Amino acid sequence: MNRKKVSSIVAFTVGTLMFVVGIAHTLAVSNLKESLSQHSTLTQSRQNQVLINWVFSGLAMSGLGAIIVFLAAQLKKGKKMARDLIAMIAVFFLFVSLASYMIEPNPRLLLVFGLPALLLLMPMVIFGKEFALD
Repeated sequence: MNRKKVSSIVAFTVGTLMFVVGIAHTLAVSNLKESLSQHSTLTQSRQNQVLINWVFSGLAMSGLGAIIVFLAAQLKKGKKMARDLIAMIAVFFLFVSLASYMIEPNPRLLLVFGLPALLLLMPMVIFGKEFALD
């Protein structure tokens, strides 16, 4: 199996997982709404803002996962543009991971955001010279 194909398979797998997790995140809004109404001291308008942010973040995660899935086919062809875009998304997730950890020092946040980013970046770093200059 060549290196481009390995990079493509990793990107497709991580993108698919991000897409599915983003949808599950969005669909869990009803549980969050119920929990906020029962246990929160936030005003109703703040609760609505939390719910909107929750849905948006799930949709954004699904969108980024879908973009990675579509770029995986281009990655298999050795396109440098696909490699660069996937690397930018992975770096974004690394920054989100570090920022989340700085706000709330919970190692789980490093795992949730950092692991997919590292999985995307590792083949790009290791096999970086395999991609054409397009």
